Amino acid sequence: MNLGQNLQYLRRLHRHMTQEALAEQMNVTRQTISKWELDQGTPEISKLKELSDFFKLSMEELLFERLDQSGDHLSEIELVTLEAFTYISYPVVSPNPEDDAILHAKTMGLNDPLIIGWDFPVVSQEQINLYHMHGYVAAIVIPEDATLDLQGHFQIYRNQPLPSCSKP
Repeated sequence: MNLGQNLQYLRRLHRHMTQEALAEQMNVTRQTISKWELDQGTPEISKLKELSDFFKLSMEELLFERLDQSGDHLSEIELVTLEAFTYISYPVVSPNPEDDAILHAKTMGLNDPLIIGWDFPVVSQEQINLYHMHGYVAAIVIPEDATLDLQGHFQIYRNQPLPSCSKP
């Protein structure tokens, strides 16, 4: 069982949450959290359920996986505030969705695309397990100096004036 190590790891990922903050969330004492993390005690089933719901994991993952070594579905998240930008939304279901989104952007004429992406949960368990597919939505950021030509490709006008359109 890896519960103790997993709790410590999940607290670190959760904005370096303290034992006291987790204890308050679970309605137990800080000492109880400490005992769980040192594998000197095991939570009741109802508390395991609360922990798994709070950290958005299954009870099986919480108890038996080594979350700090898997790296597959947990990572630190950084929130960044960006200036307003224009983007094209591109949903994709694929084994390599980020690569597919970048390739799609390049076929549109964006040679060095900035991609902001997020997973979406509309992929079936069969698609995940059998075909190793992942659902992903990419926001392909359109540079300010880009214009769309008639063939649907972007033209980038860096260090040169944008083409003008004259009225007939």
